[in-house]
Amino acid sequence: MALEITGNQMTATVNGNPIATATRKGRTWHATSWPAPLTYNEAITAMTLAEREATHSTTDPSRDRLARRATPKLIASLAPPQP
Repeated sequence: MALEITGNQMTATVNGNPIATATRKGRTWHATSWPAPLTYNEAITAMTLAEREATHSTTDPSRDRLARRATPKLIASLAPPQP
């Protein structure tokens, strides 16, 4: 994975292919992989979690450990939709 961060854009890539992006709009970041606005650090976490989703099994224990360390807002967005 590669994570490129500039002042207004973040791009996570796997094997040279973009898998998620985040764009800064004012003081918040909007990631393609998350429905709610994020802080700078949350956007980096979202990019990292997107990479884990793209490259690891959903039963990978390291994926779960990383998710538990993320902010509550990001953890909530990982939950499956309720019927």
